[in-house]
Amino acid sequence: MLITRLGSRSSLRKVVSELGGSKAFIITGRSLNEKTPVIKELEGLLADSHAGTYAGVRQHAYAAKSMWDRRSSN
Repeated sequence: MLITRLGSRSSLRKVVSELGGSKAFIITGRSLNEKTPVIKELEGLLADSHAGTYAGVRQHAYAAKSMWDRRSSN
């Protein structure tokens, strides 16, 4: 889920709860994780609602390429 509204960072824990969850897992690319403070800020805001972070998503993920291949072959 992508949330893009003013103040959305500060309401992350509330959003997790409203969705019926208790934890959030962040999935991101290495650059965003290593070169910006964004992911660490989100992890801090989530606090005990943070289940973990995966920062290994590559720029051109296989799934996107696979979808393109299927469309162009029809």
